[in-house]
Amino acid sequence: MHIVLPGALPDAGAARALLPHLAKTAPTLSRWLSLGQAHIHDTPGTQTGCTPEEYWQLQLRGFHPKAGQNQAAGLGPLLAEPNSAQNPQPVWLAELVHVSPTQHGASMLSADELAIDASQSAALLDSLSVLCAAGAAAPTPSQTPQTLDCGDFTLRQLRPGLLQVQAPADFALLTASPAQVARSAVNDWWPHQASAGPWRRLFNEIQMLWFDHPVNHQRQQLGLPPINGLWLFGGATPAQLDAGSPEQVHWHADLLPYALQQDWGGWLQALGDLDNKVLRAAEQQGLHPSLALTGRERVVEIKPTRQPAWLRKLSGRNNAWRNWWSPQN
Repeated sequence: MHIVLPGALPDAGAARALLPHLAKTAPTLSRWLSLGQAHIHDTPGTQTGCTPEEYWQLQLRGFHPKAGQNQAAGLGPLLAEPNSAQNPQPVWLAELVHVSPTQHGASMLSADELAIDASQSAALLDSLSVLCAAGAAAPTPSQTPQTLDCGDFTLRQLRPGLLQVQAPADFALLTASPAQVARSAVNDWWPHQASAGPWRRLFNEIQMLWFDHPVNHQRQQLGLPPINGLWLFGGATPAQLDAGSPEQVHWHADLLPYALQQDWGGWLQALGDLDNKVLRAAEQQGLHPSLALTGRERVVEIKPTRQPAWLRKLSGRNNAWRNWWSPQN
């Protein structure tokens, strides 16, 4: 069993300031950190192309990128499951996003941040018939075509906000996940390669088409950002993933919004709630899960250990976790 706590590793400066509060706010977590064995993974987004949480998921599934790929390539087959299980071809995905200009380029909001409902996703995809030919019977206003043939690319909705993209056999692109781009900058990952020209053209056409779409008029009236683009990512094959893990994984992302906003008062309050309702409850049930804590560019896994308490105290391991929690450099 795994318990994953995204946003549980503050940056070094904040970690030092928060360290004195941990034992009181999160006694169960503090005890687990002192008793467990830590495995530290550096996950710089500029290299992996994905968030630390996504990196951990891919590691759990044994993903290894091929030459010319980063870890984000594995998100294609991972997020398309089970639809892509028998597909020997690279799996590309496209997510509905919001892109806006900034002083230094452009920023992006991912689908998770946009609260896209099924009707909005369907209406936006229906409108692509202006650019693309429907691969099924002509859609009604409430029905999205099964596929859209957009020249070099074929689009098919997997679920609201997420499409599977069939690309040319020789298509190759180093991509990043929408979540990682949302935490960095579009300019860092905008594809400039000549091979990406057809996708850039389709992206620009979609932006112009959706600029004045009724869905976006409605969203703006509600104070919501418009949905004005499709972000392409993935590219690995299903064979690059191991079979689905039989282990239970429980995600608790309550800390992440506070960590991203660097609201450490709210973070401490959320941590106290998690410690009491999740970690303490697991301990009372006699469970000994592994923990996965993520920060801006690292993942720390805490494995339970059977080492006797007297030996841990003798070796000083009870407090060793403080060195990686609050690194001095």
